[in-house]
Amino acid sequence: MLAKNLQKPKPPILLGPGRAVEIQASKEPENIRECLAENPSLPPYLFERLAADDSPGVRSVIVLNPATPAALRQRLSADPDPTVQNAVKRYAGQQTMQK
Repeated sequence: MLAKNLQKPKPPILLGPGRAVEIQASKEPENIRECLAENPSLPPYLFERLAADDSPGVRSVIVLNPATPAALRQRLSADPDPTVQNAVKRYAGQQTMQK
């Protein structure tokens, strides 16, 4: 138990001017991960981590984030979860309406 508490903490991730948020994407509550997934200023590796999240809700938010790289959104379009598939359709519909 003591050794677990001595693990080196992960460095903070900067998500805005002067604001640091420390994240361990797989350990934060789902609603926190969903809020992070909405942030268009995420570093690329965090988009990747959240796109691989166990929660379909988190993956869905990544699909709907306008800053998500197209290749990552394309990869998520093959996600078998219906929640993610609905997000993919909703994003596609939003893009069609904006044209």
